[in-house]
Amino acid sequence: MTLLRRFHLAHPEIPKIVLINSGAREVALNAFRSGARGLFCFAEHPFRLLCKCIQSVHQGQVWANSEQMQYLIEAVAQVPSLRVVNASGFKLLTPREERWSPSSPTDSAIAKLPRN
Repeated sequence: MTLLRRFHLAHPEIPKIVLINSGAREVALNAFRSGARGLFCFAEHPFRLLCKCIQSVHQGQVWANSEQMQYLIEAVAQVPSLRVVNASGFKLLTPREERWSPSSPTDSAIAKLPRN
Protein backbone atom coordinates (compact mmCIF):
# COMPACT_ATOMS: atom_id res chain seq x y z
CA MET A 1 0.00 0.00 0.00
CA THR A 2 2.99 2.29 0.45
CA LEU A 3 3.66 2.22 -3.28
CA LEU A 4 0.00 2.99 -4.00
CA ARG A 5 0.08 5.91 -1.55
CA ARG A 6 3.23 7.36 -3.11
CA PHE A 7 1.77 7.02 -6.59
CA HIS A 8 -1.48 8.64 -5.44
CA LEU A 9 0.38 11.60 -3.93
CA ALA A 10 2.39 12.04 -7.13
CA HIS A 11 -0.61 11.58 -9.46
CA PRO A 12 -3.90 12.25 -7.62
CA GLU A 13 -5.71 12.83 -10.91
CA ILE A 14 -5.25 9.20 -11.99
CA PRO A 15 -7.93 6.87 -10.58
CA LYS A 16 -6.45 3.72 -9.08
CA ILE A 17 -7.83 0.18 -8.81
CA VAL A 18 -6.30 -2.34 -6.42
CA LEU A 19 -6.38 -6.03 -7.35
CA ILE A 20 -6.84 -8.08 -4.19
CA ASN A 21 -7.03 -11.75 -3.23
CA SER A 22 -9.60 -11.27 -0.49
CA GLY A 23 -11.87 -8.52 0.71
CA ALA A 24 -10.46 -8.41 4.24
CA ARG A 25 -11.48 -5.33 6.22
CA GLU A 26 -8.01 -3.89 6.79
CA VAL A 27 -6.94 -4.54 3.19
CA ALA A 28 -10.00 -2.68 1.90
CA LEU A 29 -9.63 0.25 4.31
CA ASN A 30 -5.90 0.61 3.69
CA ALA A 31 -6.41 0.52 -0.08
CA PHE A 32 -8.97 3.33 0.04
CA ARG A 33 -6.88 5.31 2.54
CA SER A 34 -3.95 5.00 0.14
CA GLY A 35 -5.93 6.48 -2.74
CA ALA A 36 -7.69 3.58 -4.45
CA ARG A 37 -11.01 4.31 -6.16
CA GLY A 38 -11.77 0.65 -6.75
CA LEU A 39 -11.10 -2.82 -5.34
CA PHE A 40 -11.29 -5.88 -7.55
CA CYS A 41 -11.00 -9.43 -6.26
CA PHE A 42 -10.17 -12.06 -8.90
CA ALA A 43 -11.14 -14.84 -6.48
CA GLU A 44 -14.72 -13.55 -6.39
CA HIS A 45 -15.29 -12.15 -9.90
CA PRO A 46 -14.52 -13.17 -13.49
CA PHE A 47 -12.00 -11.28 -15.62
CA ARG A 48 -14.72 -9.74 -17.82
CA LEU A 49 -16.02 -7.88 -14.77
CA LEU A 50 -12.60 -6.22 -14.40
CA CYS A 51 -13.31 -4.35 -17.64
CA LYS A 52 -16.52 -2.98 -16.15
CA CYS A 53 -14.62 -2.04 -12.98
CA ILE A 54 -12.03 -0.10 -14.99
CA GLN A 55 -14.71 1.67 -17.02
CA SER A 56 -16.72 2.59 -13.90
CA VAL A 57 -13.71 3.98 -12.03
CA HIS A 58 -12.62 5.88 -15.15
CA GLN A 59 -16.09 7.52 -15.18
CA GLY A 60 -15.60 8.71 -11.59
CA GLN A 61 -17.43 5.97 -9.73
CA VAL A 62 -16.15 3.94 -6.78
CA TRP A 63 -15.93 0.17 -7.30
CA ALA A 64 -16.44 -1.82 -4.11
CA ASN A 65 -18.81 -4.52 -2.98
CA SER A 66 -21.35 -3.87 -0.24
CA GLU A 67 -19.17 -5.44 2.44
CA GLN A 68 -16.25 -3.16 1.55
CA MET A 69 -18.58 -0.15 1.48
CA GLN A 70 -19.81 -1.14 4.95
CA TYR A 71 -16.19 -1.13 6.17
CA LEU A 72 -15.79 2.41 4.81
CA ILE A 73 -19.01 3.63 6.42
CA GLU A 74 -18.02 2.13 9.78
CA ALA A 75 -14.57 3.72 9.57
CA VAL A 76 -16.02 7.15 8.76
CA ALA A 77 -18.63 6.86 11.50
CA GLN A 78 -16.07 6.17 14.22
CA VAL A 79 -15.46 9.23 16.38
CA PRO A 80 -11.77 9.57 17.13
CA SER A 81 -10.83 10.25 20.71
CA LEU A 82 -9.79 13.80 21.48
CA ARG A 83 -6.16 13.94 22.58
CA VAL A 84 -4.63 17.38 22.91
CA VAL A 85 -0.92 17.62 23.72
CA ASN A 86 1.64 20.39 23.65
CA ALA A 87 4.90 20.32 21.65
CA SER A 88 6.55 18.21 24.38
CA GLY A 89 3.79 15.60 24.30
CA PHE A 90 2.31 16.67 27.65
CA LYS A 91 -1.46 16.17 27.85
CA LEU A 92 -3.31 19.48 28.05
CA LEU A 93 -6.78 18.11 28.85
CA THR A 94 -8.00 16.37 31.98
CA PRO A 95 -9.50 12.86 31.60
CA ARG A 96 -12.95 14.42 32.08
CA GLU A 97 -12.33 16.91 29.25
CA GLU A 98 -11.04 14.13 26.98
CA ARG A 99 -14.36 12.24 27.35
CA TRP A 100 -16.29 15.19 25.93
CA SER A 101 -17.57 14.46 22.44
CA PRO A 102 -19.35 16.43 19.72
CA SER A 103 -22.53 14.52 20.59
CA SER A 104 -22.68 16.47 23.87
CA PRO A 105 -21.51 19.95 22.89
CA THR A 106 -22.95 22.01 25.73
CA ASP A 107 -21.32 23.07 28.97
CA SER A 108 -24.23 21.58 30.89
CA ALA A 109 -23.60 18.20 29.27
CA ILE A 110 -19.93 18.39 30.24
CA ALA A 111 -20.89 19.35 33.80
CA LYS A 112 -22.95 16.14 34.09
CA LEU A 113 -19.97 13.89 33.34
CA PRO A 114 -18.70 11.92 36.37
CA ARG A 115 -15.58 13.32 37.95
CA ASN A 116 -12.51 11.12 38.34
